[in-house]
Amino acid sequence: MNPSSNGHEAIIRSKILEARILTYGASLCELRLADIPYSLVLGFPDAKDYHMRSGHFGAIAGPVANRIAGGTATLDGKMLSFEKNENNLNTLHGGALGTGRLAWTIVDQTEASVRLTLTLDDGYLGFPGPLRLSCHYHVTDAAELVLTLEAETDQKSFCNLASHPYFCLDDAEDFRHHSLQIDTSHYLPISNEKIPTGRIESVNNTTFDYRTTRSLSPLISGTEHPIDHCFCWINENNDVPRILRERATLTSSHSGISMTVMSDQPGLQFYTGQGIKDGLTGHDGKRYAPFSGLCLEAQALPDAPHQPHFPSIEITPDRPYHQQTRLCFSQNKELQIKTS
Repeated sequence: MNPSSNGHEAIIRSKILEARILTYGASLCELRLADIPYSLVLGFPDAKDYHMRSGHFGAIAGPVANRIAGGTATLDGKMLSFEKNENNLNTLHGGALGTGRLAWTIVDQTEASVRLTLTLDDGYLGFPGPLRLSCHYHVTDAAELVLTLEAETDQKSFCNLASHPYFCLDDAEDFRHHSLQIDTSHYLPISNEKIPTGRIESVNNTTFDYRTTRSLSPLISGTEHPIDHCFCWINENNDVPRILRERATLTSSHSGISMTVMSDQPGLQFYTGQGIKDGLTGHDGKRYAPFSGLCLEAQALPDAPHQPHFPSIEITPDRPYHQQTRLCFSQNKELQIKTS
């Protein structure tokens, strides 16, 4: 099949996967596996709906994803101020009109890949620049979606991009049939404002221990609390080798579909989608509500400018930004038959 694009979106295909990418937010709008009649990510059929929805459905969040405490940060001794777009206290995803709310440009497309770019002017949302961003999606015949994010700057700045799709690997109303494994022994505790306290704590004897595969149904029933925390991979030097490796595996027993997340980032934000607004209608007429989907967002650690022991999110003309995430899909039809 030939790739398709109308200037506002692109559809890319392999023998196994098909992805629909919007220029709005460089958003992953749909992701469909061969012979599966529903999208594996939440979204809306009409691209116009994205302008009216919150939640960053499938968007590339940035220029600094997640949170910056107090909406300020110091860079080379200079205090920078950003938009306090979360409860008038903190900066979330760079600001109300961050990268997930802007129109990117399709600059290159093949049958199985598309690259989009966006330039943020110097001082936009308070960040030094200009920042030249690139987002490359590629689907493979091995049932992988490969996402590469890059950024260059003319002066020192901050950058921490994150892909923000909500996953649901079956056609149920929520992720009650899903299980999750996260391959790390540490996470970041947070304040009531969802800002990291600065501690890097063990998951031992906590509800955050996902080193062994666990059912997510207790999150739906309310016997476990919703999660919006960053799990992290940091060595004894409070740094992380930028090596692409397995971070998490999500599986639906209802469909038999599994997704393994591979990333070279030190953090993975696990968000259980409790903030999804009730009553939204998405792909295939599916009604969305809290817990309809969950996020596994590869990224640097949140609020890094205020935590000197976190890996730095500073970029310079000589040290550009690079991130790669691979989503690897498979289906175990015997699991589906056994548990459905």
